Amino acid sequence: MASTVSAPTTHGELSELPTMAFGTCKVGFGKCEFLRNASPTDVDEGEVEAAILGAVAAGYRFFDCAQFYMNEAAVGRALQKSGLPRSQYFLGSKVWPDNIYGGAEPVVAQLRRSIQDLQCGYLDVYLVHWPVPGESGKKPGKHVAAYKALEDFTRGVAGERGNGNEVLIQRLGVSNYRVADFEELTRSGLRVFPYCNQFEVSPDLCRERTIAYFHAKNVKIQAFRSLGSGRLVAGVAAEAQDRGAERQKRLQSGEQGSKNQNATERAGGESELSSGAGDGREEEGRVFSAVCDVLEELNRGGQSPRTAEDNAKSAAESNADRRITASQVLLRWALQRGFTVMPKSLSRVRQEENIAASDERCGWRLSDAQMARLNGLTTTTALARFQGQYEHCIVANTALEGSMKGKIAFTDIDLARTV
Repeated sequence: MASTVSAPTTHGELSELPTMAFGTCKVGFGKCEFLRNASPTDVDEGEVEAAILGAVAAGYRFFDCAQFYMNEAAVGRALQKSGLPRSQYFLGSKVWPDNIYGGAEPVVAQLRRSIQDLQCGYLDVYLVHWPVPGESGKKPGKHVAAYKALEDFTRGVAGERGNGNEVLIQRLGVSNYRVADFEELTRSGLRVFPYCNQFEVSPDLCRERTIAYFHAKNVKIQAFRSLGSGRLVAGVAAEAQDRGAERQKRLQSGEQGSKNQNATERAGGESELSSGAGDGREEEGRVFSAVCDVLEELNRGGQSPRTAEDNAKSAAESNADRRITASQVLLRWALQRGFTVMPKSLSRVRQEENIAASDERCGWRLSDAQMARLNGLTTTTALARFQGQYEHCIVANTALEGSMKGKIAFTDIDLARTV
């Protein structure tokens, strides 16, 4: 078996969570684009088992789960089948707005259900998935009561003052919280300060003032969609293909030193990779170009980056001979920024490709200049997507669903691309 990533040895004193988790969102749902269109009966048990067993064999020891993913029971069965003792892996989960809106009782019931489904006894980290507001803007929001209910089952609080509760949560945190949400929560008087905030971070969506705020508060940032749901990797692949074709064209025509095709034109021709128009496509083109530039530097000689499949075909080669991939560059950027990452893949080849970029395994680092090149690339399209998702999800599956569109006062600290 491959070497593991930060396997815990004890839960007496809390071990650090690995900085790379295996994401389980959509695992078991094939190519389903939106989980809201699926149901728990749609879960493909075989797909879940293959993905989890592959991830375990690749060395993952931290699994990011959630009520909303609708596959926790299948994940739990797969982990049992893996043979790993509970003390040798970490599990995280999240409670969805329907239960948050319902109050303390359904929140605690969902906590117990996730533990039962995952067959894990306790959770290493448990998060309030979205900061559900109060009805008619009433303060504090319903997420505050949910968090406080979970404190009673968290390490350091459970059992105090004779409440008799067992420790079901090792670390308690939040997810998708803006600074205003976090301050509303912490002003309410907490017994357990949030361990982390999990939200989307990638080179094209890096909300720098929000990140700086949580770093200053010593709240760990767990970054999901670090690969842009595959969109960034696909965009870089298209960019690399265009560059390779241009180089080949120059060689065939004998031209020397001609410039690559404008990045705007390249991105504009890939309508499937960009949901924006005009400036949005130009901004995305700059992201793809920057990542491709870094890849070419790392892989020496300006050759087009290889895919995971290319690397798999070269299994006989030494690690030093294998080329770095776009996914690995994106993950290294996030890890070197101090974020936890949670890439998901159903492919064993890509699982191994991703974990090879982890702090424990990676034999290379992005330089300061390369990191700088990948910073400051946040796009207008990505910021608009963030705002829309936030407005939808904070009231998803509640009596307030659809009521928050256009009503959130996003501030500079929510959207700023620079500190």
